[in-house]
Amino acid sequence: MIELTRPYNFAILPHSTASRRIGINANLKRISLYDGYTTKPICAMKVLAIIDNLSNGGGAERLLVSLLPALLRRGVRCDLAVIRDDHDLAEELESSGIRIHKLGVERLWSLHSSVLRLNRICHRENYDILWGNSYFGNLNAMLLRLLQPKRRALVFLQSAGYTAHPPKSLGHFLSMKIERISGRYLSSRIVAVSRAMADDYRLAMGWEDISVVNNCVSVKTLPPPMPPEHRPATRRSFGIPEDVFLLVVPARFVPMKGHTVLLDALALLAKERAWRPFSVLAGRGPLLESLKDKAHGCGLDATVRFVDTLPQQHLFRMMQAADAVVLPSLYEPFGIAAAESMAMGIPTVVTDAYGFRDLVGEGDSAFKSLPGDARSLADALWRVHGDAALRAEVAVAGRKRIQDNFDADTIASAWHKIFAATIA
Repeated sequence: MIELTRPYNFAILPHSTASRRIGINANLKRISLYDGYTTKPICAMKVLAIIDNLSNGGGAERLLVSLLPALLRRGVRCDLAVIRDDHDLAEELESSGIRIHKLGVERLWSLHSSVLRLNRICHRENYDILWGNSYFGNLNAMLLRLLQPKRRALVFLQSAGYTAHPPKSLGHFLSMKIERISGRYLSSRIVAVSRAMADDYRLAMGWEDISVVNNCVSVKTLPPPMPPEHRPATRRSFGIPEDVFLLVVPARFVPMKGHTVLLDALALLAKERAWRPFSVLAGRGPLLESLKDKAHGCGLDATVRFVDTLPQQHLFRMMQAADAVVLPSLYEPFGIAAAESMAMGIPTVVTDAYGFRDLVGEGDSAFKSLPGDARSLADALWRVHGDAALRAEVAVAGRKRIQDNFDADTIASAWHKIFAATIA
């Protein structure tokens, strides 16, 4: 049952009138709707999510693939507007019933173009909430309120904050000022992806009222844990030796992901313990060539392989074939890749940094090292290597933590409450 306290738009489902029961209370302030055949709730809220792109490499984009279908199951009609022409994940979302508006704006700072195109969409659709995702998604949602003052603008903070990543250029400084002013005067509600993110923005922006809703993964749509006897064949399919200790690092090649620290740790292990795990670094980014040079300089050419971004299901198979997944981030707003790894029952190594603290908690759901500390990471990897029983225990604990706390249906319930409070 969906109970409504204000006028909404409803999608009429293809069932007979007799199969639908609508109850309206005496003072006409509350409506309850039921679907007699499927028991699915009729969409009671209309939300327009806005994001700069749908490329396959980022956590914000992967989040939408898990979260939007879960919101739809809870009665939230959530369309998606994509600013740029990067639509790697569009087919996956559309197959789940999510309608996508492709704005086709070439430059993200062409705000006049993106906001006017969004405004035309809003004239056709009676959205209740404009839900920003990422810096430019948030900025467009807030600026759109100038043309659509009856809509609510919900800001979702998922990028590295300004305390952890202070402005070092005039452009970055101006971006921060624009976000601070627009957030203060044009946002209806601000939500952060982790407690660390909320604290960062409170300190940097002076925003006090920030809610926290963690990211999520759809556990039921992820591959189940891979039986050990299937790993050799999977490794062969990727051209990886069957008998090596395999580490997989699914992360963009950007400074915050900590690849240089990982290479230093691998060099320490080779020098001090004569151990060279086979490491696959999967992703794209501006640091790729410099990381290749560093691996060569550390003498790791034979055991460190760089691969381009893989289709998501292929990446999952590679991760499952690994002995451990490693995310050596210097800071991380939340860590979708780590959550996916843990949910698939893979021993996962993270740093005790930023949003990872919300993800792994205080228990033994993942192996931990200090951020930016090659010695600490080397020690953690050696511990992972030396105790197969511990790897199995951590894998089970990690999967349970994601199932209990960060599954898409659980987080969709939290967002439903946020949306309802925003339009109340």
